[in-house]
Amino acid sequence: MNTTARRIFSTTAVTAVLSIATAVPASAEPDWGVPGSTGGGGATTTQVREVPIDDNALEYLQIGLGALAGMAVAGAAAVSVRRFGHHAPHPA
Repeated sequence: MNTTARRIFSTTAVTAVLSIATAVPASAEPDWGVPGSTGGGGATTTQVREVPIDDNALEYLQIGLGALAGMAVAGAAAVSVRRFGHHAPHPA
């Protein structure tokens, strides 16, 4: 495998790892504890859980940032291929 392919694969792998690393905390759910648990004084505590309402809105900022990141990765791969792809000897 040549160095260009290795660079493309490593760039793709880093992008995938960073994407997963930034998406995982956003999908985490807080630990609300056990409902109706007793406190230190023996009194029963009640917890109120608020449920966020999703209005199914189209998030233009997220779509734009995703498209921008995709273009940046594609551009970096294209520059890498172009820059390091001309190492073949030229006929005299």
